[in-house]
Amino acid sequence: MASSFKKFFYAAKEKPLSLPDPEGECYRLSVDSTWLRHRIVRVERTRNSSGDLVAHWMGIKDSSKLWGYTMRAPLEMKHWRCLQAILEFSNFWTLPLSGGGGAMDGAWYTVEAWQAGCQHRVCRHSLDESHQESFSLLCYYLSHLADLIHERADKAFASFDISDAEPADH
Repeated sequence: MASSFKKFFYAAKEKPLSLPDPEGECYRLSVDSTWLRHRIVRVERTRNSSGDLVAHWMGIKDSSKLWGYTMRAPLEMKHWRCLQAILEFSNFWTLPLSGGGGAMDGAWYTVEAWQAGCQHRVCRHSLDESHQESFSLLCYYLSHLADLIHERADKAFASFDISDAEPADH
């Protein structure tokens, strides 16, 4: 039996992070929560576009059925400028892959990045700012960006059932 996050990731049709455009960039925040508040937020763009945000949320229906929904919306250049400033401020590209302490939220936060052919992945348990460098700022930004865009009228939604999703374990 796969973990609920693996089932969620599979049902949301997320793939390993990569881009066909070597000059593009992509960032993905994955929140694997012991409280089943899983979330995935991915932002990506090619050299010729302002890019998109794709966000997936998981919930429970009827006290037992696992479900999710996906939202996709276009991004603007101001979103990318803010993200670049946060990446620079947090020294994201030099952060160790793991580290820091933990707190009571019981979640694992992972940010994966692909930019100009370079990849980096940082994973932390909880976002206790006292132990997480500036990684929490990056996670909060991506999460709140999804929340802000959720309110826009040009978003598109799709729901999906993850109760029977069974990813192949590799």
